[in-house]
Amino acid sequence: MDRGTMAVMTVLSGLMAATMAWSLGQGPQVVGENLVVNGGFETGREGWSSALQVLDEGAWDGDHCGLIENTGETRDTAIVQSFVPIEPFTYYRFSMAARRETGNGYVHVHCNWYAAPGERLMSSAQWGAGRAEPVTLRTGEGVGDWRQYSGIFRSVRSDVGGVQLVIFIRDGADRVYLDNVTIEEIRYREAPAWELPGAVVYTGHPSRFGMAVEGAEQDGQTFTVTTTGARYVLDAAAGTMSCRQRIGADREVAVADFGGPVGELALAYRDDEVCVLQGDDLAIGFQGDSLVTIASNRALAAQVTSGIGAEWFRVQEP
Repeated sequence: MDRGTMAVMTVLSGLMAATMAWSLGQGPQVVGENLVVNGGFETGREGWSSALQVLDEGAWDGDHCGLIENTGETRDTAIVQSFVPIEPFTYYRFSMAARRETGNGYVHVHCNWYAAPGERLMSSAQWGAGRAEPVTLRTGEGVGDWRQYSGIFRSVRSDVGGVQLVIFIRDGADRVYLDNVTIEEIRYREAPAWELPGAVVYTGHPSRFGMAVEGAEQDGQTFTVTTTGARYVLDAAAGTMSCRQRIGADREVAVADFGGPVGELALAYRDDEVCVLQGDDLAIGFQGDSLVTIASNRALAAQVTSGIGAEWFRVQEP
């Protein structure tokens, strides 16, 4: 992959990574009820597929627990809850209590994306739209006493309506006891405000290998920023940005759409290392190596559409 293409693919990366790191450090709050039907197995096999066994002793909590058994005669054994309703762009935490007898093989939890019961989402005609994989127990992990396991997932598909929950043993003979299986909506606290424009400017000299900011022009609310490897044209009034590659070929490789005006911006700072556009609650930094960083103190969503086609396409999460 050439430098120009790499640069465009990293648009928004600084904002996303920094925001996620802060949020995950604060601890989420559960805001909804358990969406899994009969997650404690207190009403038998209700909501689950027939491979589930329900025991009336040895539970982690309550009077009953579930059991999955793989004898090793087949590759895997699974229990399935066919549809657990969720909302798009929303964080959920999957959790379960489990204990294993032998630890052979793997225990996987898959949440396959569905639009509605029986209607799996597809990323193309050939491929299902991936899945969330919140928990995996590897060979030898989780043997003996009950332990709790959890993982956080989120779908970025606007058409998601739920998940098919699959818990299974693969590639080994084992007995896995389960209890308190939950999927609950969680929320993170609001992140603190960015300090602008410092949030999009790096200390030191990140623009190396002979790359630099070569030009920056403003025409009303249209800004053209040229680096050694790329050229960006941002229309702040329309909320769109064209990203062109300059190394190896001159071509448009992506367009970013912010869903409407981003607010009035001004050319706040420019040298060989970085060019900064800044408004009242938004700053955008164009680094000399063509990395674009965005810090916003208001809600901001961006859709980046690639201008480079592919023979095969698949979306896989996480």
